Amino acid sequence: MAPAPPASGAAAAAKPAIDSEVIFEEASKLHSSGTDLPRAEELYRAVLAANPRHADALHQLGALLTQRHGKKKFEEAQRLVSAAVQLQPRSAKFRNSLGVVYQEAGRWVEAADAFERANEKDPMNVATLMNLARALKELGRQQRAAEVYGSVAKLQPDHPSAHYRRGAILRSLRRNEEALAAFRQHLRIAPDHQASRFWIAAITGDAEAMAAAPPDMVAGLFDQYADHFDDHLVNKLQYKTPEALRDQLLAAHADLAAARAASGAGCSSSSSNSSSGGKPAWRRCVDLGCGTGLMGPLLLPYMARGAAGLEGVDLSAGMVKEAERRGCYGRLEVGELVGFLEAEAAALKTGTGETDAPANAARGSGDGGVGGDRQSVDRSVPYDLLVAADVFVYIGNLAPVLRAAAAAASQGAVLAFSTEALELAPCGKTNRSTLVAAGEAEAGKEAAGLSEAKEGQGEKQGLRLQVTGRYAHTKEYLRRVGGEAGWRLVSISQSIIRFNGGEPIWGHLCVMERV
Repeated sequence: MAPAPPASGAAAAAKPAIDSEVIFEEASKLHSSGTDLPRAEELYRAVLAANPRHADALHQLGALLTQRHGKKKFEEAQRLVSAAVQLQPRSAKFRNSLGVVYQEAGRWVEAADAFERANEKDPMNVATLMNLARALKELGRQQRAAEVYGSVAKLQPDHPSAHYRRGAILRSLRRNEEALAAFRQHLRIAPDHQASRFWIAAITGDAEAMAAAPPDMVAGLFDQYADHFDDHLVNKLQYKTPEALRDQLLAAHADLAAARAASGAGCSSSSSNSSSGGKPAWRRCVDLGCGTGLMGPLLLPYMARGAAGLEGVDLSAGMVKEAERRGCYGRLEVGELVGFLEAEAAALKTGTGETDAPANAARGSGDGGVGGDRQSVDRSVPYDLLVAADVFVYIGNLAPVLRAAAAAASQGAVLAFSTEALELAPCGKTNRSTLVAAGEAEAGKEAAGLSEAKEGQGEKQGLRLQVTGRYAHTKEYLRRVGGEAGWRLVSISQSIIRFNGGEPIWGHLCVMERV
């Protein structure tokens, strides 16, 4: 049989386009499956080399670059997807992807505009609406963001996060009744969602329902803004707790030293944390809920030469990373306070304390920052100083953490911490005082699986879960629960510890001694 004649001019011209489509399909399969993204990128580029106006390849390559490289490839990704939008201006999908490119680069104004235009083309698209709501929230347009989340909830009543996100914004706008309804609706969809359960308890004032803020929620909150936490806290909220707590601690130490001297107990073990000049010289200290390490530089000058070390622990890995940059901690760990302290107490009992930071701990750099050379840590030595600045505000029932702290501390050890003062809590931070209607409250109670807080129930115990999500405690509660856990109240004072929405927030600065 004679070979087939070569293709005519028209057929030959069409062949590269057919090959490009085959290559594009292969790239799309690799991309969507995630099996070989570098190969998918290579194939997309091959398609564009053959046909620079291939709209789908332009769009897909831009999306892939953003997926793989984030803002590192922003300029190329933005150029590619913008070109796709110009070729197909009616495509909501392309405009949504352009918004994602801007979003990954932190350019929220352009992202919101792209998502708005995508929504105009396809107003029923839930994914676009969710993207738009987030961009609006980032721009501080909270009211509009709540409306968009509400649109999602109407389009998809069982959406896994729209109700919760809407509730969070409404709570920040102090529209508490609407927020409560949104959180309850979300809890119907996700009965095990601890953050929704927590905010329902906060709005209704049910401190018994939530003994502490959910660890995952707290860690996620602080991870989000670890890199600009100090600026926000110190400059915007006028946060002064670390310095005020240090001053309270030093004053209490001087009073304790004077009392011991007067009683002739100068050589007791409890006085071993003073230098010959009377300056504190603690051997081993832990900064509980260390955050970005604002307390570290304030504590380091009062550690004894050759001390067992200054340590920090926090739920947020992002915060611990920032604390490590200060270079003043001999050991840093990501963990929950009670579990961390119980592990340290167990190490003391079994004699398994290590003489340096464990392998899985974040380590101080020791090459700059406050404090110079990194100190070693000896876990066989009990703590003689424990500090918790602005940490117990996320814990309602303090008994477990105070007991764990006592178990990991030496006799005569000092615990310094701050709380919000329930006696001085401003009216703007209280929970709703009455129910909207008995029938509605009962229905919500059954649906959410939570009871309404009885008026004054938590306050009779000396604590309150406030609508801000922070707990406040009374002086009497701290004295009583501390005593039951093995601590004696040495000193307590009231101070403005921060501002919130322009309101001064009063707190207790408390120092206790291990008895």
